[in-house]
Amino acid sequence: MAEIGPTHLLALNKFSAARPHLLLLTQDGFRRQHEALDIQDFTALWQVLSSLGGGRKRYLAIFNCGIDGGCSRLHKHMQLFPAPDADKFALWPDSSDGPSVQQQVAAGLPFKCFIHRFENGLPLADALLGIYQTLLAQAEDVLDRIHEKKSEETGADEAIPHNVVLDRNWILVVPRRAAGVNGADANAAAMLGMVWVANDQKLRPWMEHGPANVLARVGVPADIN
Repeated sequence: MAEIGPTHLLALNKFSAARPHLLLLTQDGFRRQHEALDIQDFTALWQVLSSLGGGRKRYLAIFNCGIDGGCSRLHKHMQLFPAPDADKFALWPDSSDGPSVQQQVAAGLPFKCFIHRFENGLPLADALLGIYQTLLAQAEDVLDRIHEKKSEETGADEAIPHNVVLDRNWILVVPRRAAGVNGADANAAAMLGMVWVANDQKLRPWMEHGPANVLARVGVPADIN
């Protein structure tokens, strides 16, 4: 569709779960999905989120870092799509007011995550990067405490598996331990309660195991200290 600065491309996702469902890919085809987001990624994301819908329509951006983070392709990319209508599907990160950086285990969430709410709308890219790195460090600490450390064979550029959801009002980071549970596969959208399945066969494992149980097992259970 378009070049976003010198580093990224914006394209339609042909395997769409929403309309529109966009991919923001690095122009460098050697960048990989196991790498953490960097200033180039946030610069491109900021440009797209600031322009989509002229600010009237709310969009979400998600990033599935690593295989255990639910990524579906190795080429580094982010996804953007319209947020669901609030009167039909409430996003749980919207339920608390005020800026905060916290470990979120309230409201019955079955998994640990970290959220930062913005005081004055979407910050600029450099500020977003700093906030993200703070949340990611907290996510790394959680995985370290439960002995889910990276293998010694892991490359220096490989981040922990995690999900990112970016909204104009908040950014969320979720540490991950697994891509799915017996066929119930979860990406960043699933951690918000939006489970994307292609057919009844893909839905069946979610119904058998229960969504809350799946999300706890692919993430870090909320009751683990």
